[in-house]
Parts: sequence; structure tokens; C-alpha cells
Amino acid sequence: MNILLVYAHIEPTSYTAALNNVAQEVLSLAGHNVVVSDLHGVGFNPVAEKYDFRTLTGKHYNYLNEQEAASKQDLAYSPDIVDEIQKVQAADVILFHFPLWWNAPPAILKGWFDRVLTKGTAWDANHMFSTGLYRGKIAGVTVTVGDEEKYYQSGGVHRATVQQMLYPLLHGTLAYCGFNVLEPFITYGLTSGNEFSLNQQLAAYKVKLEKLEDYPQFIYKY
Repeated sequence: MNILLVYAHIEPTSYTAALNNVAQEVLSLAGHNVVVSDLHGVGFNPVAEKYDFRTLTGKHYNYLNEQEAASKQDLAYSPDIVDEIQKVQAADVILFHFPLWWNAPPAILKGWFDRVLTKGTAWDANHMFSTGLYRGKIAGVTVTVGDEEKYYQSGGVHRATVQQMLYPLLHGTLAYCGFNVLEPFITYGLTSGNEFSLNQQLAAYKVKLEKLEDYPQFIYKY
């Protein structure tokens, strides 16, 4: 399979980086074609703006409508957007590696969704969810969080699970574009966990990656 890893962490020695590196190693050894988008590494611009388009329609400016127009003009986007769109279009599976920031992906990854999952290539007014333009592709998120799992419960400090916090991404973005969405892989306790517990979680992720083809667990499947 063609697999795209979208990695969003500024620190190459971070635990998020370790997860991304394990994914790259395990999936490559399994014979998959693995491509990595290191957003901080390439200085990806997360801000959606007029300069994202090679031409503008000249009508009242609306970013989503300009996306749709650019999609119909042989991807008339800025080169950085075209590169990422082509990676997504070539991928069978996309895995996102990121830390949880304010109960959501960090800004650089949010900007990637804004600029790359465009109206006209990922979805449009007639193609969303079960008819989304990326139907048949698989997407999964691998998230690192600071506190222990017990704090991410309805009765815990955060009063919600991590999966509930990620609902806008899992449902409103990935499923919306037609992806079959894997159950998130969440690593807990980065600020309080010891080396043994973190290594255990890394080993569990490796096992999940090794079984990616055989035992997928989806929360959305079309």
C-alpha cells in the first residue's frame, strides 16, 4: 500500500517523533511505500490566504469557492498545496502523528487540513461522508497527551475522553471527506509517565502497525 505519514511536532526527539519514526520503520519493512510530510521540517504555512491560488475568480472572495475553482483548473494552487494534495491522492492510508493542543490538533496541522483537504478535491456540495471524494482511503490519528488516561473520562479532570475531544476532526473533517477512519491510537502520561510505561505504549503501537492490514478497527467506514 501507499502510506502517507503526516507528522506535526517541532522537536525531533519528542515522543510524537518516536511514534512517527516507528511507523515509518515498521511499515517500510512490511513492504509498503511510505511517504512522510514533516510539517515543521518543511516550514509548512498553516494560514489559508489568497496566495494559495495561482489565479482568482474575480468574484466576491470566498476561500472555499476559490478552492473549488482551483480544483477545476488542474489544481491551480500554490506549489506547497499541490504537493500535499498529490500525496493524499496517491495514498491508500494516511496516519497523522501529533500532540493534543487545547483538545485539538496543533495549529500547523489544522492549517494543513484547511489548505490541503480542499473543496473540489476532498469534498464538495454533492460529495461528503459516504460520497466524499476520498472514499475508499483510510485515515488514522496517533495522538500524544500529557495526563494519565484516568483524567480523560467524563468524571475526570478533563470531563471527556480524547476521542470525544477529537470528534470535530474524526467526524467533521476525515469522515466528512469520505475516509474510513481508524480508531485513534492515544498515548497517555507524557508528563508523568515513566520510561517503562512509555516504551510499553510504543511497543503496542508497533503491534498495531504490524496488523494494520489484517485487523483494522474503524469508527467510521463507508
